[in-house]
Amino acid sequence: MGVTFLQHRTVIGLYSPKVKCNAKLNIDSITTIEKSAILKMIYGVVIVVYVYMICLLLAGAIETASEYSDQTFRMHRSYKIGLHLTNDWDCLMNSANLVVLMIIYSKKQNGIALWIVKYGCPRRYSSAKCSGHQFLSNMFTIWTTILNLVLLVICNTSILNPGPVDNNNLSHLKVMYQNLRGLVPFSGLASKNMPLDAGKLLELQSKIYEDKPDVIVLTETWLSKEHLENEILPDSIYKIYRKDRSKRSHPPDPDNPNKFRRKGGGVLIAVKTGISIENDKIDVSSRAEMISVSLKSNNSCYCITACYRVGTLGENNFNEIEKHLRNVVGRRKFKAHFVVGDFNLPEVNWSDGVSPTLLGGRFIDLFNDLGLTQMINQPTHDKGKVLDLLFCNMISVVENLVVLGKNEICSSDHFGITFSAKMKFRKKVTKRKILNYKKADWIGLNNDLKSVRWDDHLNCDAETGWFRFKKILFHHIHNRIPTITISDKDQPPWFDSDTYQLCLKKEKSTDCDSALIPLL
Repeated sequence: MGVTFLQHRTVIGLYSPKVKCNAKLNIDSITTIEKSAILKMIYGVVIVVYVYMICLLLAGAIETASEYSDQTFRMHRSYKIGLHLTNDWDCLMNSANLVVLMIIYSKKQNGIALWIVKYGCPRRYSSAKCSGHQFLSNMFTIWTTILNLVLLVICNTSILNPGPVDNNNLSHLKVMYQNLRGLVPFSGLASKNMPLDAGKLLELQSKIYEDKPDVIVLTETWLSKEHLENEILPDSIYKIYRKDRSKRSHPPDPDNPNKFRRKGGGVLIAVKTGISIENDKIDVSSRAEMISVSLKSNNSCYCITACYRVGTLGENNFNEIEKHLRNVVGRRKFKAHFVVGDFNLPEVNWSDGVSPTLLGGRFIDLFNDLGLTQMINQPTHDKGKVLDLLFCNMISVVENLVVLGKNEICSSDHFGITFSAKMKFRKKVTKRKILNYKKADWIGLNNDLKSVRWDDHLNCDAETGWFRFKKILFHHIHNRIPTITISDKDQPPWFDSDTYQLCLKKEKSTDCDSALIPLL
């Protein structure tokens, strides 16, 4: 037989009927104490490691900043901490001094977790009945927090002094204008489905891909609803807004229906998709060949308007142009408003602001009333006339204004115009994957294609056969030719370096021809 708990206490003289002992309660108390100790240990380890890493990183950042303080080092980029300092034990010990002091203090206070739970309560900061021990612990908490904030400000100076803005990625808006004199052959205007002039379109695209303008303004496009925007410029590079000729934009003369051409005219504005500018068409109801697009970037909103006016049009057309411009100006407040196009007003002297005709005088009064200044002062037509004009209500934002030579953009009797607008924006960096033909396994690709039983796959109709052939071919191509990622240069894949060199050669030959003309 065993001895019971009460018998044992009676024998040793420690039994008392007033004292009740519960062995189960003691076991639970011991278990609770063990759990609390484990939690304290975990909390302590986590906090010590966290504080140690913070101090180590701050010490490394301060050391790195002091090393490069005499050099052209960007302090606001001091996140790149010198990790080579981890091999320097002196630096490690210096950076860990605060942690060592905290560990010693925590040991004295019977654990970090207990100190946080007991003295870390925010209510004790404002308590009037605060013992000296609690006051010291609260002050230590406040001092540690302030120290961390001060060290963060010291290591990252951009908090207080961001420094100058990095303008390397900011650009001004480049605008290209051209009166095309039609992207459709003159002989094709009578056709129901008007074909595009492939030669002129290729010239235009080559110049665009070479100069990479941000905004393109074209007049006399001669396009119709049968032509898609993607046929003119890839929609992945430019977003196109256009207004083709119609009976509404170019109404016929009721007295002489055959006076004006039903096909022709048309205006177009294209905005590059690879720039961080919000652009949208401004809907204005007017019976004129005009279109306006708003451009917004960095809280600056600009507007660009394209206009084509047939020279034989009279008062009704002027009223529609005036209606369009006044609606655009009154609808929204723009920082700058650009109006560019072919107005066919050769009789107007824009520098003196006089005109021998009543209609020309009304145009002068209209632009003066809107605060628009005409900036083209040299011929824009091969007959020596100033037909293509550029108006702006803030001429200080226009720079690098150039009237190009004949056929420099494409074949036309009008000269192109380029200028830059002081509108800062960022260019989007886009990337795409291409096949790296330099590292292609041509022998393996040929063997793979030879091993295919084409008769079994192509014994079907033409549509299904083409789909199968393309699928098999691309499958083997991707297996044998690796791909690389390159930056998109706002140009289609066919416009490579060889095409660019040919464009430069063409420009040089054009310049030589123009230089020889006065000598003949």
